[in-house]
Amino acid sequence: MTKKVFIDSITYVISTFFVSLIWLVLTGLMAHHFTAYQFGLWSLVITINSLCLSLDLGFANALRNKIASLFANDRNNDKEELAYFFSTFYVFLSIVVVLSLLTLFSKNFIPWNILFNTSDQAIILEGSKLFIIAIIFSLFNVVFSLNMAGFFGYQESFWNSLFAFLSKLSILVLTVCFISIRISFFWTTVLLFAGILFSSIFAFNFFLHKRKWKILYIEYKELIYKLKELWSKSIYFAFLQLFAVIYLWLDMFIVTKNFGLEVVGDYSLVKRGYLVFSTLYLAFLAPIWSAYTVAIEKNDIAWAKKVLNKSCLIVFFIFIPLIFFICIFGAKIIYFWTGKHINNLSLYLLLGIWSLVYSWNNCFSIFLNATGNLKLQIFLIGLAIVLFIPLSNYFGKYYGVAGICTALILVSLPIAVSNPIQSYLFLNKKSLLKS
Repeated sequence: MTKKVFIDSITYVISTFFVSLIWLVLTGLMAHHFTAYQFGLWSLVITINSLCLSLDLGFANALRNKIASLFANDRNNDKEELAYFFSTFYVFLSIVVVLSLLTLFSKNFIPWNILFNTSDQAIILEGSKLFIIAIIFSLFNVVFSLNMAGFFGYQESFWNSLFAFLSKLSILVLTVCFISIRISFFWTTVLLFAGILFSSIFAFNFFLHKRKWKILYIEYKELIYKLKELWSKSIYFAFLQLFAVIYLWLDMFIVTKNFGLEVVGDYSLVKRGYLVFSTLYLAFLAPIWSAYTVAIEKNDIAWAKKVLNKSCLIVFFIFIPLIFFICIFGAKIIYFWTGKHINNLSLYLLLGIWSLVYSWNNCFSIFLNATGNLKLQIFLIGLAIVLFIPLSNYFGKYYGVAGICTALILVSLPIAVSNPIQSYLFLNKKSLLKS
């Protein structure tokens, strides 16, 4: 199992590296070819896809754990997994249709001038349309991303790696074409979201084909039964996902509100640079999630503890040298990348420290998610969000963007202490029960 998990992790890391590289090139193109305000707007809009992925009510992660658990019990027949998969799919589709209609209805009630921190009606009109379109496309992307939970559950993350790479590569190629033929900023962004959705639909159908599954009609009583079983875990995953995504991107909106679209564009460049490495590390951990579930089901506690310990050490080997490197060369790299001058050492240093803490937290969060230990995580991330808003506004008032970064670090520290304690207490308890 160790060799297979290692291969899956390395494959996912390689794919994520190239995906991140493609996003960096894409971001550079957008920064070079559009105005500072348009790039700031794009930086905000592009976060919507991540935000919407948290609106699956946690069913995707609950389904992933369920499939992994059934798979660990060596069942030769996957009819039960098929029923769980399509029950979840139908729920997703129903929720997304309702949310899309509500999004269209709410367009005229959102204070866009406050959100974008501008009174320019042209920016407000273009930005509001992009937000609505991005939300609807991203919601449907949630429905057709369910195949990722299936591949992870069956420990076939190679396919997730491949489709993520091909999806982003095709989007980059299309964006280069759009820019070269001078398609407007508005339509370039819309077509980017359309490309993301189309790629998910293709991957979804491939998953069904590979498993030799056909679309399954689920009777109402069975669907409700499956949902009730998943709901006990999915509700916790729902809150955890929602809070985690808000925590990850709330600072972007705080920066926009306090300093405007041009500043958030610069801020996002530094943060996304660090997030490339945080994402790569998370990609390494992603296939291990299901492996943790299988290991606990089989009482292989020693393996789980060994992998957890190693994953902790990797964080420091990656991020401490990275912070020093970015602090020294970050401004030159960003200028070469985007043509923008961002000479703010405190921004590079503080966001680097935050990325280290964030990745440390993820190391243990993956394990806790795989073992169903969610409640305390939810409470602490929710508390971090609540505290971040007043702290960021207070520190931002006196120290600017650096103050917002400081608040982001401070609210992350309780999670950095709690997650390791929870993880090792759980492992020690399992070891005692096994003996």
